[in-house]
Amino acid sequence: MKTLRVILFFGFDKSRKKRKMGTKFFHMEEEIVEKKTVGRQRFSEILGPSAERVLAKLESVSPDLAHYVLGFAYGDLYARGGFADKWRELAAVSCLVGQGNTGLPLKSHLEGMINVGWKKEEIGELLLFLIAYVGFPSIVEAFGVLRELTKSE
Repeated sequence: MKTLRVILFFGFDKSRKKRKMGTKFFHMEEEIVEKKTVGRQRFSEILGPSAERVLAKLESVSPDLAHYVLGFAYGDLYARGGFADKWRELAAVSCLVGQGNTGLPLKSHLEGMINVGWKKEEIGELLLFLIAYVGFPSIVEAFGVLRELTKSE
C-alpha cells in the first residue's frame, strides 16, 4: 500500500514538531490498515463467495477505488453498529436502483441482500415497490440483474 506523507513546519521548534507529527502519522497509518482489515472482513461477510471476484474487478479498475471501498465504505460505514446488515443492503439496493445503476454495484449488493438473509421473492417485492419512485425502466433493468444472478436457483 502506498502511503502519502505530508509534514508541515511553521518555522518554530522543527525537531520537536517533527517527532510529534511522526508519531501522529504512525497512528494514522495503523488506523488506515485497521480500517482496511475490518473493511475486507465486512466485505466478505456481506458479499459472501463473490467478494474476492468483486474486489478483483474493483482493483483492476483502480487500486485506489478498491482501497476506498474497503477502508471507507466497509471499514467505516459497514462496521458501524446500530443498523443490521440486512437493512444496509436494502438501503444500498434501493439507492442504486433509484440512480439507475444496473452494473457491478447493483449485482454485488443484490448478492449481498441474498447473503444477509433476503429471499428472491422479497427482493422482487422491493423492486416492485420502487416502481412508483424510480420508474419502470430502472426496475426492468434491476429485475434483469436479479434474474441473471438467481437463474441457477
